[in-house]
Amino acid sequence: MNAVAERTERIVDRPKGVLLEWIDPPFCSGHWSPELVRLAGGTELVGREGEASRTTAWELILEADPEWLMVACCGFDVPRTLQDLPILAEYPAFRVLACVRSDRVFVTDGNAYFSRPGPRLVDSLEILAHALHPEVHPLPEGLNAARTWRP
Repeated sequence: MNAVAERTERIVDRPKGVLLEWIDPPFCSGHWSPELVRLAGGTELVGREGEASRTTAWELILEADPEWLMVACCGFDVPRTLQDLPILAEYPAFRVLACVRSDRVFVTDGNAYFSRPGPRLVDSLEILAHALHPEVHPLPEGLNAARTWRP
């Protein structure tokens, strides 16, 4: 974690985004995940460090217009999350979000990496840091990069 944090210190552009823990209804991230976003070199627009994840009105996400969106559904792996992504794409004005227009909608294994506290949070940080700043944060061997999703 320290190595990622040290590399992040050099990053000037910290893209703003949203880490979603659920799609229907949308749940913003909470607990440790907004801190991971900060350590990875991003800014979480909706979730708050140390607070619970919560149901989030879609309008709030639209208003935030995230530069990136990471979908890490609680309890779901990537194939299962991909099944629900068409629901996300049907939300009003989804396709006009900055993250969609710039192909920065990412999907990762929420079950394995983001849903539970423990040693794997280091892997979560590495995956997130690589997605946000691949030129600064190499992905360690053995980890799967977050997948880019295009509706």
